[in-house]
Amino acid sequence: MPLSEFPSLATEHALTALQDKHSILLTATGALAADWKRRFALSNPSDICQTPDILHWQSWLETLHQKHCETVPLLNMQELLLWQQVIGNDLLTHDTHLQTRNSAETKAAARELATHARQAYAVMQDYRIATDALAWQGEEAEALARWIEAIHVQLQQPGLQQRTLQAHITDEVLAKLAVSPGHRHETLLLDGFETLSPSRTRLLNKLAQAGCRIFTLKHDDLPPAPLSHTTLSHTALSHTALPFTDWSQAEPAVQFTALNDGREEIHFLAHRCQQILHQQPEAFIGIVIDDAFSTETLAEVMNESLMPQAGAALRPDMQAISMQGPPLSRWPMISQALHIMGLNSGQAVAFEDFSMLLFCPWLKDYSGERIARSTLDATLRQQQQHELQLDRLHQFNAARSVPGLLMVIDSIRQFSTLKSKHYPVDQWVQHIQAFLNELGLSQYLLNEDQKPCNHEIMQINALRDALLSLVAADSIESTLDWSSLFSLLQSACSRIRLTPTPLHPNVAVISRQQSAGIHFDYLLLPGMHEQSFPSAAKALTLLPLSLQRKLDIPFTHSHTCYAHARWLWQQWLSSGAFIDLSYARQVENQDVLPSPLLGDITPTAWTSTAISGVLSMPIETFDDAPDVPLLDENIRGGTGILTAQSACPFRAFASYRLKLKPLEQPEPGIDARIKGELIHAALEHIWMQLRTQAALAALSETERSTLITQAVQQAWLRCKAWVQPPSRQLESQRLQSLLEQWLNIELARAPFRVESIESLHSVELPFDPLPFDPISGSHGATARTFPVSYKIDRIDRDEQNRRILIDYKSGQKQSLSHWLGERPKEPQLPFYATASALADDDAVSFAHVQSGEQMGFNGLARENVGISGIKTCDGKRNNPEDWPLVLEQWRQSLQQLAEEFVTGHCTVTPRDAQACNHCGLEAVCRVGETGALNFAASDDANRDSTENQA
Repeated sequence: MPLSEFPSLATEHALTALQDKHSILLTATGALAADWKRRFALSNPSDICQTPDILHWQSWLETLHQKHCETVPLLNMQELLLWQQVIGNDLLTHDTHLQTRNSAETKAAARELATHARQAYAVMQDYRIATDALAWQGEEAEALARWIEAIHVQLQQPGLQQRTLQAHITDEVLAKLAVSPGHRHETLLLDGFETLSPSRTRLLNKLAQAGCRIFTLKHDDLPPAPLSHTTLSHTALSHTALPFTDWSQAEPAVQFTALNDGREEIHFLAHRCQQILHQQPEAFIGIVIDDAFSTETLAEVMNESLMPQAGAALRPDMQAISMQGPPLSRWPMISQALHIMGLNSGQAVAFEDFSMLLFCPWLKDYSGERIARSTLDATLRQQQQHELQLDRLHQFNAARSVPGLLMVIDSIRQFSTLKSKHYPVDQWVQHIQAFLNELGLSQYLLNEDQKPCNHEIMQINALRDALLSLVAADSIESTLDWSSLFSLLQSACSRIRLTPTPLHPNVAVISRQQSAGIHFDYLLLPGMHEQSFPSAAKALTLLPLSLQRKLDIPFTHSHTCYAHARWLWQQWLSSGAFIDLSYARQVENQDVLPSPLLGDITPTAWTSTAISGVLSMPIETFDDAPDVPLLDENIRGGTGILTAQSACPFRAFASYRLKLKPLEQPEPGIDARIKGELIHAALEHIWMQLRTQAALAALSETERSTLITQAVQQAWLRCKAWVQPPSRQLESQRLQSLLEQWLNIELARAPFRVESIESLHSVELPFDPLPFDPISGSHGATARTFPVSYKIDRIDRDEQNRRILIDYKSGQKQSLSHWLGERPKEPQLPFYATASALADDDAVSFAHVQSGEQMGFNGLARENVGISGIKTCDGKRNNPEDWPLVLEQWRQSLQQLAEEFVTGHCTVTPRDAQACNHCGLEAVCRVGETGALNFAASDDANRDSTENQA
């Protein structure tokens, strides 16, 4: 009997019917069951009332099974292990590709397939698909059939004969009802069901035959039903609008808002919640999202908007609204604990992984060694230790000051010795608990001086629950290796969700699938665009697609997706809520349109307005970055001061006046700075020997190769950094080849002689000193400057007596636009040209000594100087038109940057988003909180677009 053939009961009569102890309300989702209980409690005038029988379908089914059947369903983890077991054995037999791989890869493949196989088999049971239907349907279907057969064999083994799969529950209940049809409930009410699967239909029919009365709840306020999906063509799916109630005669109950992007849409949701809560603090607000919606950003923005901070940091155990928290595995303490469990003392550990150990607050003796561990971190960064052997850490001198950390490392080493063995799960759990205690977890929880926070205790309790849940695996696997056990633990921690206490529990975030039938006062529906509503069809893995579509399994075909969207829209309209639709015009940098199913509902643009009195607190404003003029300070630095000031005024202030340095990031191989120094030193040696291009041309190939070899050797002698011998040998070979190629480029130039090599200079900036009175803070009699020391790599002079200023670079070539403008990205070359007082006939250029197409000169001159890559100021191909004007503009921009530095201009105003990529000071400047980076990113995109068009 289809769902539509069951008699209906008006919704308003459901609460009355539920007062009968022989009635039960079954809902399609757990969220709807909870909502019905809420509605029942609100409708009852008494403070104390008997809770009616309101159950989610699956909970009701499990209750029936427990009452009438002898078997016990396997837990989710046990089922997955059983599927992994049979799939792993099957892969080793039938998959020739995996037969040649190691056992770890086979286990990983089995774990991935187990979830899909379990889901596919559950659908087969729900839709009465026999295993024979998988024959001749392809390799995947035939493999699934083998796995199902193997599962049935496993269930007959000793220890599992009284267990059953969750997919078998309905059939076992049906079998018992056929023998003993007694059922204590005489009336069943159904709500929130779109359709009924064949197995559910059979069960309800069996109950109806046994005398049970079954009703579906009727929502009187539903609009007229649209066309049947069975008659819709593909074109109709794109253009048929959902039914829409005419609200023109009353206050609008539906509004549709268009936003620019996803983040603005989230801010819109927060703004609407503010408005509603300001007017109706007790209003029940539902925010219905699809799977693609960013819940992390939503939580962040809601916390900022709806939680007054009152001068204190947000508590991690609190959140603004009721929404599912992150998985346990992503909470700080548990993430750290899982990370440490995954370390292996016998293998090299990446520096990032080791650094996390140094700053883990619950590890043994952290409070006493905090400074020493920070010092060790800085030392290892300076030494470029990109990876470490944990069992050799004691060899570092800096490690002697952290005995507590060494004890932690020793515990990790001892625990690592267990990972090569197999243990029963309960024994693994004991080992893990003992290991965590050795690391200092118990001591941290009992610390009287610094008691753990509530959210930390909550995390530890949840981790213990996750560990204890693993013991159930013993009934499937007698022993497990470490990788299998750790995978189970990670999965368990990913399934557990810790939900912080909401400040506004009446504002709930819920998925679209869970939202059907729930009654809200206000319903916020974001993401209503063409790619999301209706959702895209998604076939089930392993089951033949033709079979899925033949049986109209939900979401496997476009028409079932449309039918679900239509039904869901009806459910929302019947919720009695004021509906707020919204969508973002751009999704993942792609323009999208509103959902075509919304018909003639026209979206309007959003204009944010302030809401008076909403979570307001007295606010005192002040200038967050006042100018701090340069007084009697010892400023040391080269052109990096100007580069930093151009990138962001705060960066220059923090780096050269506060002397802040970002943490170095160890990387494998030779540091780029060292490579650059080697190239500089080698070329210095070569041109100190040659002095002219003619001398270079006079060398034979053997003589030139010998000169390069000597230059590389001299460069290594001057290198202060220690480099491992294998890396040193490879770099020497690279330099030999690189310099051979570079000297060929030098030979292709017009004749020249070298006038100066690595010459040191110093200049006071600003060029035109800015008078300043340090007492009054106004410009006055005292002229303040700062010294800039710099080294010009080389100055050549050609046959026309023109000077060519050259600066070596080992990086990629840059666009001319990086040297121009008020805040040039690369002011180094403009500074050299200005400080050296280049004449109108002179030239300035980078020499990119880099392999490949990037090798060559890259500069500017008034006229052609006979060097490929040095562009002339002729106004063609986006080149500047006037060389003297370029020199004057460079002087002005450098003067402005120097004046900013002297006056102490230190605002957090990055030139563009790229300026923050390698800054390393974001924790100090808080650029993410100021919003400056968003504006910089927008300006950067516009600038890049202009450059590309040019």
